[in-house]
Amino acid sequence: HTETMFEHFNIPIKVDGKTIQTSPNAIQHIKAKDFHVPGDISSAAFFIVAALITPGSDITIHNVGINPTRSG
Repeated sequence: HTETMFEHFNIPIKVDGKTIQTSPNAIQHIKAKDFHVPGDISSAAFFIVAALITPGSDITIHNVGINPTRSG
């Protein structure tokens, strides 16, 4: 998903099969932007397990596993 992030930040790239190219000059002037990162189940798993093995605990995790390009 590197090419998607580069596109979001207006960084010019060249995609050739599985290769993505850009120049060092292209990334020197990146401007900050807001973006949303969908929750990752593998990162959330540690907190889920901690809640499961801690008596009386409660956990709510939002927006995990909603990335449309992922399966599972």
